[in-house]
Amino acid sequence: MIDFKTNLRKRIIYIIIGIVVSYLGVIPLSLLFYQLQSRELSDPVATYLFYESFRIGIMILFLYFAFVHVKPSFIPT
Repeated sequence: MIDFKTNLRKRIIYIIIGIVVSYLGVIPLSLLFYQLQSRELSDPVATYLFYESFRIGIMILFLYFAFVHVKPSFIPT
């Protein structure tokens, strides 16, 4: 029987870092857009969807690290 409580601290750290980066990671991205275009994307809906998809992607990446990359994995190989 695999004990999934091992490396629980590492999993929690990955999840916390993922939450923080998903909220704060948008700031450098918006500054980059400001420097490149001197304005936001022309369509406010497209801007919102882009930033939200970026945040969701970052969160999914860190959830992958927490649940699959840290051994023992929750997903059997």
